[in-house]
Amino acid sequence: MVGSVALTTRGQARLKRRALLAGAAGAIAVPSATRGQQRLPLVGVLSLRTAEGNAENMRAFHLGLASVGLEENRNVALAYTSAAGDIEQLKTNAAELLRRAPAVVFAVSSNAAVVAKRATGTVPIVYVGASDPVKLGLVHSLARPGGNVTGVTMFSHTFSAKRLELLHELMPQATSIGILINPANPSANEERQDLRQAAATLGLQPLFVEARGDAELEAAFAQLRDAKVRALYMVDDPLFASIDKRVCALALQGSIGLVSTLHSFSTAGALGSYGTDYAQVHHDAALYVARILRGEKPADLPVLLPTRFTLTLNRKTARTLGLTLSPSLLARADEVIE
Repeated sequence: MVGSVALTTRGQARLKRRALLAGAAGAIAVPSATRGQQRLPLVGVLSLRTAEGNAENMRAFHLGLASVGLEENRNVALAYTSAAGDIEQLKTNAAELLRRAPAVVFAVSSNAAVVAKRATGTVPIVYVGASDPVKLGLVHSLARPGGNVTGVTMFSHTFSAKRLELLHELMPQATSIGILINPANPSANEERQDLRQAAATLGLQPLFVEARGDAELEAAFAQLRDAKVRALYMVDDPLFASIDKRVCALALQGSIGLVSTLHSFSTAGALGSYGTDYAQVHHDAALYVARILRGEKPADLPVLLPTRFTLTLNRKTARTLGLTLSPSLLARADEVIE
């Protein structure tokens, strides 16, 4: 059963988060820029997603800045970049951002953080991402990052079993489960191992299908159709997040029930989603950006863990697929899309 799942130390995590973020509540001493005065401190945003696909999260980021008195073009400048799922473009964007001498780089995904870290060992980087930052070499430890990177990690793969369980509960007749994965993601191998174990525990047969971009999606869904797989779990990946409508459209065309980590997929037509509250994560990252602008160092700011998780169900998609959502599932959902 998929319930209200979080870290076992959820209460403690919240208290620690409040204490850590409270340091950002004071006024930020940054210059007000008018003609002839010092230029505004620059925050460079490095994203693999399209601007449209990341708009909701960036609104939360702006709200986080505003909560501590930072307003774009008044006392802070922001430079946005979007790679639209292209890793090579992401590297180009990182180099261009660094040439502008930003005070902080905000890396929107683990992939973006890795690219930024490889490009600079001195400019502070605040990131949000799904992967383990220690295994990726971004930080020495969660408690003591020790370098130029800190932020919020979702450890998304630790909840993969819960999402498979959700998909199994939504589609109990499905014994084979498709798993859409991007093999270029740094955490792909770890995800495969965790998902194989989770599927075995549930008595399910996993079929991994791969896509490194939009061009490979058709082939991946053709594999699912050929194998007559009607239930699909999508591994958390910024590439897929940037083409959520395309993924959901292909799933619906193939009468495939899709479960994702991201709320945006549920609104785009997926059967359901279960994962971190990404808006809250981006809000928290903004407070870390503010603290660094005030003079604190990434090395001294512990990597934060999420404390809020949401379950969204799409009843309209369920009806399209001929499924009936149980009262217990509906009762547990944070949101039901009609």
